[in-house]
Amino acid sequence: MKLLATTIISFSLLTLALAHAGQTQVISDNSTRTVEITRKGLQPSTRGSTEYFTGSVRINSLFSAHDPSRTAGASVTFEPGARTAWHTHPLGQTLIVTAGSGYVQQWGGQIQEIRPGDVVRIAPGLKHWHGATATTASPQVCHSRRTQWQTCGLAGACQRRAISQLIFASGGFKTLLGKELRKKIMTTNENGKYTGKVAFVTGAANGIGRATALAFAREGANVVVADVSEQGNQETAHMIEELGGRAIAIKCNVTQAEDVKAALSKTIETFGRLDFAFNNAGVEQKNTATAEIEEEEWDRIVDIDLRGVFLCMKYEIPLLLKQGGGAIVNTSSGAGVIGIKGGAAYTAAKHGVIGLTKSAALDYASQNIRVNAVAPGYIDTPMMDRFTGGTAEGRKQVISEEPVGRMGQPEEIANAVIWLCSDAAAFIVGHTLVVDGGQTVQ
Repeated sequence: MKLLATTIISFSLLTLALAHAGQTQVISDNSTRTVEITRKGLQPSTRGSTEYFTGSVRINSLFSAHDPSRTAGASVTFEPGARTAWHTHPLGQTLIVTAGSGYVQQWGGQIQEIRPGDVVRIAPGLKHWHGATATTASPQVCHSRRTQWQTCGLAGACQRRAISQLIFASGGFKTLLGKELRKKIMTTNENGKYTGKVAFVTGAANGIGRATALAFAREGANVVVADVSEQGNQETAHMIEELGGRAIAIKCNVTQAEDVKAALSKTIETFGRLDFAFNNAGVEQKNTATAEIEEEEWDRIVDIDLRGVFLCMKYEIPLLLKQGGGAIVNTSSGAGVIGIKGGAAYTAAKHGVIGLTKSAALDYASQNIRVNAVAPGYIDTPMMDRFTGGTAEGRKQVISEEPVGRMGQPEEIANAVIWLCSDAAAFIVGHTLVVDGGQTVQ
């Protein structure tokens, strides 16, 4: 029978320190309380180091929780020169550098140095590696999903104040910090400028839609996530709840008017209002010359990417009018402002989104509804993986077209959408904000 190590942790100021393997402090705002956490003691890795790592690596398994939370965590000490193999995490990963210095690299990106105190967010499904420098050992706490982070670059140029609750599990014993604490953390860490507001986001199961739904939640909004993918949609809603926010997930095919109406009716039934809409659901086109596009494929692309935006606005706008106004942002593309060889259907649909946005903006500007669009360039999302074939060569080709030498991140588009919905953009009407690293100005 394995022995269990018990740690009594005193609650102090709102801080989290994971200083070294086997030692933890948990955050709270009440200095008089304690919590008892039982977890497994130090254990060697059960996975062969030659399969997953290069160099010498020591692993302390901190916790492993199965459904529904599906989280796991470990303190991994990389000896000088050690690193992981290229790998992915379906639910994403957060790294906390506790000492030394190391490196992290995403597939197709540059190697970046990470230092003590850095919090590194690895997006779900993003291929990457991390490890130590050649001269310094680097202990890193590796944690999936149950960590709240500040949106930032891969390595720590942002404020490092964003760790929230953890789940610790050992055998049948599990402790989860409560919802009230999570809510307090979220309020403390974020601006909360959309507190009491409601946002409706389509295409929210992954990529830009998921990042934007999370961004609305971090600003205090209640969020309705809508997508044809029920699993991904539910995961997005769960992530929002982990941030202390409120969300509902609704299966919605934006090409079906009844689906759209039902999703918006559920929004009003649940939250009583609608303030913001991000009409983002869309699909890409396989590279095909214009005359070789099948009529069914043309209809599919235009139906989802253009008609879907129209149907959403058709049923969102009456709700916003009843509310006294609001903001809508539609997703176009860099392909909406230039021509794309081999992409006639997609390009036509995305140009159409911009024209639709301009006309709707003029129709309702006097009634306090602002309609704008965002035009992303090459963004590192599951859609981009399909576009590039998921190969290093495909990614390299895409990155070569970006003047900044990298693809954008979904959070960078989310930031643009949040701004377009804010009072800071109150004089922005019918505009398409291109966020593409300079790709379309070459």
